[in-house]
Amino acid sequence: MTTHQRYARACTTAALLLGAGAIACYQQPIPAAGLAYGAAVLAWCATREYGAHRRLLEEHEWARRRALGQRPQPLTPCCEFWRSSGGKVHGPDCPTLPGLEQAYQELLDACCERWWTALETDHDPTCPTQTPRSNAA
Repeated sequence: MTTHQRYARACTTAALLLGAGAIACYQQPIPAAGLAYGAAVLAWCATREYGAHRRLLEEHEWARRRALGQRPQPLTPCCEFWRSSGGKVHGPDCPTLPGLEQAYQELLDACCERWWTALETDHDPTCPTQTPRSNAA
């Protein structure tokens, strides 16, 4: 259970209690409105926390796949600029900038994982290059 899920469950419980309180005092409009507003805010907070929990699980799954040598798709297919502009403009940190996917693929194909982690000195047996690329070599 992540921290986000704990907060989401707490917010959901509090929202339900405030909603029940708003229903219980429906004859007094000002306290009922305050309780209903509090319930709505907590319900919104719970929704955000559940979303953050799901995002965290997706990031962990993506990292696990990446560690196993797979090439998973980016978690965010494009940026908010692209969504709001109808596909005409990309943001500066967009993961799918034109040419970026090709550069990313070239970077992945450049060498093996051991080459990256061994500071460009060692290769996997299945590495396509098998040549030292370090200036020190």
